[in-house]
Amino acid sequence: MGLRLIGPVIMEFGSPEQKEKYLPRILTGEDYWCQGFSEPSGGSDLRALKSHLKRVGDTYVLNGTKIWTTHGHFANLMFALVRSEHDQTDGKKFSFIIVEMNAPGVTIQPIVTIENPNSS
Repeated sequence: MGLRLIGPVIMEFGSPEQKEKYLPRILTGEDYWCQGFSEPSGGSDLRALKSHLKRVGDTYVLNGTKIWTTHGHFANLMFALVRSEHDQTDGKKFSFIIVEMNAPGVTIQPIVTIENPNSS
């Protein structure tokens, strides 16, 4: 996820601070990324996104649920598409954000399956 998905996005659109913080850690493998696009109620249909980002003072509050199919319970960072105050006009736009998986309020539950009964 780091090298092929989020790395190129940060290289193209990231701030100098984001590039300095994340790119070296992507190259060393120090950060383990997961993708937060899918949601339980809409699967991979991005038009059905319900997770919502709202600015409160100097911080952002994210409400919603994401579901991952690959190693989300091992990741320390997630890149996600969410709705925000900036995209409520036509319902077709999203905000692309980085979420620290150990942030207050983030709950991680591995998906246990027959093929992967020891997901912890």
